[in-house]
Amino acid sequence: MKMKKQQVKIFEQKKFYKSPLYLFFIALFVLINLLIIKPSHRTQAQAENEKEASEESTISNIKKVIQDKKVELEQNNQQTNQQKQAYLAQVKRVSAETLTVLNDQLSIVIPVADDFEIIKEDKSISLDQIEVDDWVLVYSILKENTAKVVRIVVTNKDFTKIERKIALGAIVEIYPSNLLFDSRTGENNLTFLLDKDTQYLDADGEEITVKDFYPELQCLIIAKQKADGQWQTTSIKALAEID
Repeated sequence: MKMKKQQVKIFEQKKFYKSPLYLFFIALFVLINLLIIKPSHRTQAQAENEKEASEESTISNIKKVIQDKKVELEQNNQQTNQQKQAYLAQVKRVSAETLTVLNDQLSIVIPVADDFEIIKEDKSISLDQIEVDDWVLVYSILKENTAKVVRIVVTNKDFTKIERKIALGAIVEIYPSNLLFDSRTGENNLTFLLDKDTQYLDADGEEITVKDFYPELQCLIIAKQKADGQWQTTSIKALAEID
């Protein structure tokens, strides 16, 4: 009897496994697994792709930074090796092979080269058109501690430092082109040059002529120093009434 019950139970189990309900549950289980596993694989693949893209972007950025730094270093090295400089100087000697200039009491000899240009009033000129005492701007490139002149610009301006003198005292002697003067500071027989640009004034500031001045007349003299060291009178004013 017991054996018969077991056989009936096994038969019912086999019958259940073959039933549509069992097959439905199996199909549902497989479908659920596919829905869970497939997105998981898709998410993992997407994450891996994003990681690879991020790594490639990082590598690309690093390469760009390295390239930019390389360009910057090359530019800095070029600027270091070739520094521009310019200075103002006065021409003291011109020859076929050299140009000698004076810059702040320093004498500089510039070798004549075919590859540097000479400019005056925005036009190119030749070396023989530069004159002694001309003021020039010298442009050069400093490369490896050696200055190479690339341009010389001749200017019409006079940059000579003008020394001026103001003297108060009396005329000792006076001539058409100069006078001797005793200063109240104790300097005697000072020589002042007179020329057509000298201004002559009386005590009221009115213009007069050199003939109106005479020895022992108290005067105020303003003069400027010439290149040769002499004093050129700019103006002379009488401090007393002229008879």
